[in-house]
Amino acid sequence: MIKGPSSYEKKKGLSSEVPSETRILSIREGKNNVLIDLSPAFESGGGAESTYIRIHQLIKTAKANTNLPVFLYINGKQADVIGGEGIMIKQPLTEKSLDD
Repeated sequence: MIKGPSSYEKKKGLSSEVPSETRILSIREGKNNVLIDLSPAFESGGGAESTYIRIHQLIKTAKANTNLPVFLYINGKQADVIGGEGIMIKQPLTEKSLDD
């Protein structure tokens, strides 16, 4: 997801809203949860709609790879609010993390 779609995936019409500058700082899987720590670039650019889409992309990717609760961190701090628009995120990440 962080690398963006492959050439094959692009031909199929897939894309990513994750900014290309985003880096994985760490992924830690413990006994009871998974912590994903991304660089601050994950929050930047694209506006509110892009931010919502990239969070959903992250949720779908994470939940496709584990059944443990997943928590998002940005630069070492739990991401309860993300982006310039101040989008609130309920953690652990689920399909309802962005619901009011």
